[in-house]
Amino acid sequence: MAGKLLSGVVQVIAVYVRISKDKAGRAENVATQTKLAKRYAASHWPGMPVEVYCDNDLSAADPNVFRPEYDRMLTDIRLGKVAHVVAADQDRLTRQPSEWEDLVVVLGSAGIIETHGYRDGITPVKGSKLVGRVKAAVSAEYVEGIKVKINEKLDELAAQGRPMGSLPFGYKHGTDGEGRKTLDVVEKQAAAIRWAAESVLAGANPNVLSDVAVAADAARAALTSAGYNVRINVAALKDEAIGAALNRELETHLLAVAVADRVSAAVVKRIGE
Repeated sequence: MAGKLLSGVVQVIAVYVRISKDKAGRAENVATQTKLAKRYAASHWPGMPVEVYCDNDLSAADPNVFRPEYDRMLTDIRLGKVAHVVAADQDRLTRQPSEWEDLVVVLGSAGIIETHGYRDGITPVKGSKLVGRVKAAVSAEYVEGIKVKINEKLDELAAQGRPMGSLPFGYKHGTDGEGRKTLDVVEKQAAAIRWAAESVLAGANPNVLSDVAVAADAARAALTSAGYNVRINVAALKDEAIGAALNRELETHLLAVAVADRVSAAVVKRIGE
């Protein structure tokens, strides 16, 4: 079956695929979503052309995240180019109840009466809209629950003076004597960072100097904050020898505060030249 004609426009099946995080850039999940959604479209509307809209590594839960392919799909729906919308499930389209309501209006204006999920089935957008609204509410609540759990875990790690999972340049993953995760300095990378900072300060475009100062202030704040957390936890240790060793290690890391101070002073001096 060829694409449906609507006022001279050949309509397509809109396949929307998305994954929130793809740090490696492999897009493996969106590839799987595309394959399964195309299979669903072929079984329901044989022969109709498919247009894929792919937002890889973008969240649908954050209203501040712009999804260019989602926006392009909405534009094509408004132009009458889309006959049906297929995704893995409603969560792929949006995790925000307000955005779901906006989508329902766009779909209804284009004469589309339902969305299709190869996992969660058909969701009506005409007549009773209860099913879609319940799905949107459940999805939003799930996201909020995940955020709470993540924040609780990060607070716990911060209170223990332990790394929170990220691996900044200049560090490597390690473990302490009790097998807990740590971040250990990679001296070659640290030297490269110092060289880069000195090079920027020596001959950088003055317009970027404020960025250097902000980075130095952020590093200083992170170091001193981590130092407080370490000290309060060390004070609670019963083994004084281990506490002393940890405090000595902490003082070594806090030497970088002096580097941040020198960077800030140098920036102020360069700006005044």
